[in-house]
Amino acid sequence: MLNVYEVRNDALAAFYSPQTRFWELMAGSVLAYITRHKQDIFHEFKQWLDTQINQTICAQAPEENGMALRNAQSVFGAVLIAIGILLITKERQFPGWWAVFPTLGALLIISAGTQAWLNRVVLSNRVLVWFGLISYPLYLWHWPLLSFTRIAGGKVPSSETRIGVVLISIALAWLTYKLIEKPIRFGKYGKTKTLALVVLMIVVCLVGYKCFAWNGFESRPINKAAIDLAYDTSKFKYFACPTSFHDSKNLSTEFCSKSSDLPATFAIVGDSFANDKFYGIASLDKDHSWLLAGKVGGCPPIYGIEVKDNCLKHSENDPMDCEQFRN
Repeated sequence: MLNVYEVRNDALAAFYSPQTRFWELMAGSVLAYITRHKQDIFHEFKQWLDTQINQTICAQAPEENGMALRNAQSVFGAVLIAIGILLITKERQFPGWWAVFPTLGALLIISAGTQAWLNRVVLSNRVLVWFGLISYPLYLWHWPLLSFTRIAGGKVPSSETRIGVVLISIALAWLTYKLIEKPIRFGKYGKTKTLALVVLMIVVCLVGYKCFAWNGFESRPINKAAIDLAYDTSKFKYFACPTSFHDSKNLSTEFCSKSSDLPATFAIVGDSFANDKFYGIASLDKDHSWLLAGKVGGCPPIYGIEVKDNCLKHSENDPMDCEQFRN
């Protein structure tokens, strides 16, 4: 209920909050408890369902060993996971109701046991089992590597680059499993390792809280720029954009600002993104005067200047060298 309610108000909080995701973990926990303590409260219902499946498939009731139900469970669970893979996109409200598909699918496959055909033949394949062993470190490695690749390149990486990053993630995940996960889980000195992990968790929590409370580390210049912007914007001079910032249709820019009364040395031209970045950049550069010419929803028209192929081009001169401009 919390999950379905919260995903409509704040999908990000619903995704990361334990309160809205515990139900997924609890589904597996209940299954583990029933299996371990053999307290299957659905035993009679499952016997009846197994008989019905056998009669439907075989037109008679063979020996009731539960295999028909187990096979049906695992196949239906795989279908639910496939539906989730195909239908859950970034446009869907996730987790929400959509999280039922992969969660229930995994629950059905696991509860079918090792004797179900899909589990015994397909999911017990050595390659799949190996990927299962490294799945969690692979989950941890692939996302930051793909994200940093995109940040470094300034655009979505090519298919070849992404494939290479995924292969590197697999190698790092295997090393993480062999050198970190296995020794911690199955090695000696269990109490010492537990104590060390608890201490490390506390340290990480304290560092994270410090970053959050102080808007980042004080030593980073961007922190000071953010504080300057948050608490002192009086030094920026707002004014009506000059007539030279009009195009032939008399569409003026919507906001202009300067970091000082001196003639501008540098100008930032753009939309609301330029407006967002201007104050931090200008705050860092005390030696020059900065000018902002911005327009909400698109680059502002400036008399005699057009944007072509991502480069500024003056109509009376040759095009600027694109590479030099980008650098």
